[in-house]
Amino acid sequence: MNIFFNKLKEFKKPLYFISFIATYNILFVHRNRIISYFKSFSKKPKKIENILTKGEEYVEKRKEQFLEFVEDIDNSNENMSKEFYNKESYNEILKEEENELEEIWKSKYIMENTPRGNVFMSYDPYKLAFSYYSDSNISYNILNAVAMRFCTIFKCKDLFVDQLILKGEKESPLIKILYKEKKKVKKEDEDLPFAKLKNYNIQDINKKNEQKKKEDEKKVVKEITNKFVCLGKTYQMKWTKGVNLKKKKVSFESPFINNLNAENDLQKRVMDYKAFKKQNEKFT
Repeated sequence: MNIFFNKLKEFKKPLYFISFIATYNILFVHRNRIISYFKSFSKKPKKIENILTKGEEYVEKRKEQFLEFVEDIDNSNENMSKEFYNKESYNEILKEEENELEEIWKSKYIMENTPRGNVFMSYDPYKLAFSYYSDSNISYNILNAVAMRFCTIFKCKDLFVDQLILKGEKESPLIKILYKEKKKVKKEDEDLPFAKLKNYNIQDINKKNEQKKKEDEKKVVKEITNKFVCLGKTYQMKWTKGVNLKKKKVSFESPFINNLNAENDLQKRVMDYKAFKKQNEKFT
């Protein structure tokens, strides 16, 4: 046994050298896998994408595109109808059941693929609202993003009246023309019957006016937002418009056609028994 171990001691150094070279080669070949294994412990967990995060990304993307489009003042309202900017002409046109304004804007559709599903959207001038078809419940923010897309495609920026998105100089002029109504002025006490005249001090009146101004400033003004009307599911959407075909009267006349019409008139007449009897007596 001693002789065997003595011989092993002689090969001890060569064995160490061979094992060192082998392990070095193995580590060098598989270095990328080893490095990636240790890096996996330091990596942050990936964000789990869901419908909410996708919806937010979709809205932000459409918002950026729309705000860039709004900057193009010359082309942003290229297809807007003039009737929207005149309240009197707008009201007169909509009195008719079939008018060009509604036909034009209801025929303009876009199909948008959103995180919540497909949306088919058009604009209803009578309701001053964006109408849409969809198979699922769509949130206001996503519908607003689809409306932005609609306005950019058809170049009708002023139809978008959401004051939370477009503020100040960028907001639509239709808000003042069609949305906001003038407040009715209340009659003073002097105009009412049996009114008693009172003596007011100028200082008291000024104080009251200042107080009213402060109160009005404190009041929160509600911003106008876009209106959306759901028309139903996508299968309920009418892709084509029906055409009313009117029958034209034939002005051509001839003796043959007159005889045929006379025979038809005779067949349509209802003869009673007395008339039938009199007719038979003539032939006897």
